[in-house]
Amino acid sequence: MKVQVYFFGNFRNITGRAEQTIGQLPEGATIRELLDKIINQYTKLTTTLSHENLQESNVRIVHNEKPVKEFESTLTEGDKLYFFIFLSGG
Repeated sequence: MKVQVYFFGNFRNITGRAEQTIGQLPEGATIRELLDKIINQYTKLTTTLSHENLQESNVRIVHNEKPVKEFESTLTEGDKLYFFIFLSGG
């Protein structure tokens, strides 16, 4: 199974790309499994995408136009995920 991932902000800086097709996911793979695959490829994202940090961070993941709240949700062929880091300041 393949899904399309889009990186914005610091994610784009770390990965060096704006988008990527992630393949070789088993049928019924979860968002958590996808995150693990991304972490394995981009080890600099380990802390940012760890389960503990995602619950309390400024990282937002959107799955097919809906914010991700449950990382055990299953993916299907052709899904799109968008990764954002919100910054604040003045």
